[in-house]
Amino acid sequence: MKIFGFQSISFKLAAYLVVISLTLFAVFGYFHFLQKRIDYSQELQAQLQSQALETSRNFQQGLERHIRESDMLLFLYEELFQVTGSLKDWHQLNQRISNNFVASYFYDGDQIIETYPSSWRLSNEWMVQHRAYWGQINGKSSSEVNPAWGQLLYDNYYRTWLLGYMLPVVVDDKVIGIVVTAFEADKLIAELQSKLVHSKTHLFIYDENNHLIYHPDYGARLIRGNSNVSEYYADNDIIRATLSEFIDKDKVDGEVYQFVDWGKGIYAVSYRMDANNWTVVNYISESIVNQKALNSLYEAVFIVLVCLISIAAITHLLVRWQVSNRLLLTSQTLIQISNGQKVEPLTINGNDEIDDAHRQINLLTRRLTSRFDSKEKEISLLKAELDENRALAQAVSHSDSAVFLLDLDFTINFVDTKSLTLLNTVRDDIVGTRLFSHIHEHMAFVAEQIINDIRRKESWHGELVLKAKDTDKEVWVNTTITPLRNDFGHATKYVVSMQDISFIKDSEHQIEKLAYTDELTGLANRSFFMAQLEKCIAMQKRGQFEFAILHFDIDNFKRVNDNLGFEGGDELLVAVANRLLKYMKTDDVLARLGGDSFAYIIKDVNTEQLVLQKVNELLGLVSEEFQLKSKNVNISTSVGITMSNSDDPNLLLQHADLAMYEAKAKGKNTFHFYTEELNAAVQSRMNIEVSLTRALRNNQLELYYQPKVDVVNQELIGFEALLRWHDDELGFISPSTFIPIAEQSDLILEITDWVMARAAEFIKSLQKPVPVSVNLSGKQFERGDCARTIQRIIEQHDILPSLLEVEITESHLMKDVEAAVEQLEEVKNIGVGISIDDFGTGYSSLSYLKRFPVDTLKIDRSFIADIPQDKNDVEITAAIIAMAQQLGLKVIAEGAETREQIDFLLVNGCYFVQGYYFSQPLPEDKAKNFVVTI
Repeated sequence: MKIFGFQSISFKLAAYLVVISLTLFAVFGYFHFLQKRIDYSQELQAQLQSQALETSRNFQQGLERHIRESDMLLFLYEELFQVTGSLKDWHQLNQRISNNFVASYFYDGDQIIETYPSSWRLSNEWMVQHRAYWGQINGKSSSEVNPAWGQLLYDNYYRTWLLGYMLPVVVDDKVIGIVVTAFEADKLIAELQSKLVHSKTHLFIYDENNHLIYHPDYGARLIRGNSNVSEYYADNDIIRATLSEFIDKDKVDGEVYQFVDWGKGIYAVSYRMDANNWTVVNYISESIVNQKALNSLYEAVFIVLVCLISIAAITHLLVRWQVSNRLLLTSQTLIQISNGQKVEPLTINGNDEIDDAHRQINLLTRRLTSRFDSKEKEISLLKAELDENRALAQAVSHSDSAVFLLDLDFTINFVDTKSLTLLNTVRDDIVGTRLFSHIHEHMAFVAEQIINDIRRKESWHGELVLKAKDTDKEVWVNTTITPLRNDFGHATKYVVSMQDISFIKDSEHQIEKLAYTDELTGLANRSFFMAQLEKCIAMQKRGQFEFAILHFDIDNFKRVNDNLGFEGGDELLVAVANRLLKYMKTDDVLARLGGDSFAYIIKDVNTEQLVLQKVNELLGLVSEEFQLKSKNVNISTSVGITMSNSDDPNLLLQHADLAMYEAKAKGKNTFHFYTEELNAAVQSRMNIEVSLTRALRNNQLELYYQPKVDVVNQELIGFEALLRWHDDELGFISPSTFIPIAEQSDLILEITDWVMARAAEFIKSLQKPVPVSVNLSGKQFERGDCARTIQRIIEQHDILPSLLEVEITESHLMKDVEAAVEQLEEVKNIGVGISIDDFGTGYSSLSYLKRFPVDTLKIDRSFIADIPQDKNDVEITAAIIAMAQQLGLKVIAEGAETREQIDFLLVNGCYFVQGYYFSQPLPEDKAKNFVVTI
């Protein structure tokens, strides 16, 4: 068994010697430790007994000193009383007698007559103590009474623990009172403990009732009898059970006892004090014995280790000199022989075992030398042949080509390192196999072509796809196969040279993929889609099948980006693409045209009914909930559809695009087929949009102002700014026509900003300013900067915020309630008034209405028009007015044109009216001069 891993014999022998010696010493050290422990234990017990005796004597002397001085004070008391019959000079006696006790007092059986010092106030414990003693001695003769020790009491005056000594005062053989002296017992205990510090001995004290008086592990208030705290802890066994058992044990003074405390062995010696029956116990930890024994053992270990190290070093040097160095020379000689080197004979100086081995080595050396000489000639011939082959091998290794050597049956008998790397294999797995077994299956046909070409042309050149071992990797190689001929011109082998062109093929594939694939979703891109669309048109011309084109995007996709960020928007596009890929047929084409816009070619459909079935499936798939960034996202899409009715791919896609926007105009989350009428309508909308943009740029728009009237007070309370447009070519165009067109683009945002700026200028020009309300677009809220725009316009035109009001329709508010509430709060904080326009035509609930920070409800004109003839409109209008009053909102009725309508509104508590009864919308100059007339 190998114990030491070192090779040096000298070191091993020295190490074995050390291990054996340490083992023997461990046994010796163990018994040495046990003996020393016994010796030190006896020594420690003797020392403890001596210290305990001395401690008890010192403690007894301290008590007796107090007794003597108290007896002296008692004697003087009795003499003073016999001479004077009073104790009026007793304070002078106290001062002259002793400094050993700190206080004293005289008790006559009824009350405290005198105390020293006079400021000392006795606690209840002192009173209980001397009264109990008085009860014992009262009425007895002097021969029947003796002094007595009291309890150790905590004194609040001195803030320390005092021990009282009570003496009877006897005059004419009659007890007339008690003298009590008190001294600090803890001071005496501290003096005793300080003398034990250097010996590591400690002490504790208990009284004749086995109550602990002092222990270094416990505070005085926990163990002394006059404290409520100590009584509590005594009831709860605060004193350790091991310590209590020792205190309760019957012991002989001066004997050594052992017990366990805190899990440690303890030696203890106790003495009972004759003066007051207290017991003083000196104790010391048994661990000191173990420590001394260990220290003795450590000294012995140190000496032994020094000796062992010295012996080991000497042994190592002697063995190294006589054995190791000679064996090392033997080993070096054998290494030289095994390497074929010539060696000199070893020197032999003796006849030991090593010298015998050296003689055999010298004999072996002579035999090998003769054999080496005969082999050198053979080696020189082989070296010349090797030089020739090395040149060929270097040429092959430095080539960029991988090389095979084939037998005439195309079996591989040689491969270079590059070939092994190319095929991810090892030499043993490829040598002996046929070349054709390593060609990929889909090019298996090429084997016959290679054989035929070599027979006819004597060589073959082309591209092959090889199989790499244990992978799906296809290795493309440019390959040349030529015969290797002998001196007679006969082919003996075939040489195969291959260059790896896989990276070129991968690059071509990647370029093709990038050209026709959308990078984000992995779908086809616009280029690929248009190419496929052209193929479908060509096949449709040949009568093979009809097809349909769907163009769709995600409704309100901007809101997704606003809520989830652009990364969330991209994640949604990928999720939509993956879901639709599972739904589509293999020969259909799905592409992402850009942004959130998708296009879909459905092949082999010849009726609109089949297309509708596919469209409904698509709408259902998109409307299913998506899980994005731990959020549930619900979306919808609008689909434009066109059938294969044109030869122009761009025109077909444009038709589908027009149909999609018509679907959005119908309310989104639906579909629409392209028609000629739709195209005409779209062209008309485009013309209006272009003209409207030009009109906005050239400041051709105009604001009219319709008054708002307080019917009760017959006064003007404000205006509503209304947009008007008269085009030079198109004529007057109604807001109901051009506003929806502007809403479909971002043009409405510029128009709204222009309207607020012109309205602010109008307010600034009024001699008696009144509030002017401006209609806000829903897109103004979607943009998210409504409050900032209003604030900027107010500051630019220096008008009061309260003079500008904003109106927004009920339907716009309900598109995104949370966002609407947040932005309306910002507008409200500016000081601008807020109205809900066309109220009653939307679908807001009362719970939502309570959340909007609005000031005014405007009842839509459709309810006012048929009042009082239409009972339904009458009831609805009255209910709206009552509800607004309950919510503390102002109400304005739009479209009032008759006196009957005005009267109805007044009866139902609606006092603010806007309509033709008072005035049509007025141009700016007439609005400034408007006067209310009824």
